Amino acid sequence: MNQPNYRSDQSQKSNQRKVFNLGFTLVEVLVVISIIGILVAILLPNLLGIRERARDTHAKASLSQMKNALRLFYNDYQYYPRNSSTGALAGCGPADSPETSACSTNFATSGVNGVTYMKELPENFNYTRVDDGDGYILYVILENTSDGDIAESVSRCSVSAPISGAYYICD
Repeated sequence: MNQPNYRSDQSQKSNQRKVFNLGFTLVEVLVVISIIGILVAILLPNLLGIRERARDTHAKASLSQMKNALRLFYNDYQYYPRNSSTGALAGCGPADSPETSACSTNFATSGVNGVTYMKELPENFNYTRVDDGDGYILYVILENTSDGDIAESVSRCSVSAPISGAYYICD
């Protein structure tokens, strides 16, 4: 007599279940997408902050290089170059009268003993000569206005009316 083969029916049903269990359920996919969204929401502001701090670090390093170039100029002429009305550096003229021309991209004097003090000037800096050429104040506006170096630079340079977000170097 033919008895139904329960084993083969059960194995066929389990094979069918295996076929259906190979993919992800909609709930699983939604959970993974929401976890990825949460991670992106947490990490993205940090990554943007890192890039901002990197640009600020570059700006501060450029001002330090400019400070060194200004000291070399001072050693040669016993005064710091004049500033223009727009806050630019004005000391790139001939060696015998180095204060006549504004500096555009570099800080150099021409003439017989022309010296290049800095090949490329920093971007967006402001320069002011003080004390009749015996001192100067340089500053640049940083992107991260909560940078701790800002307050330190304001007190070091004794700036009475500091500009918000400005990092100062002085002599």
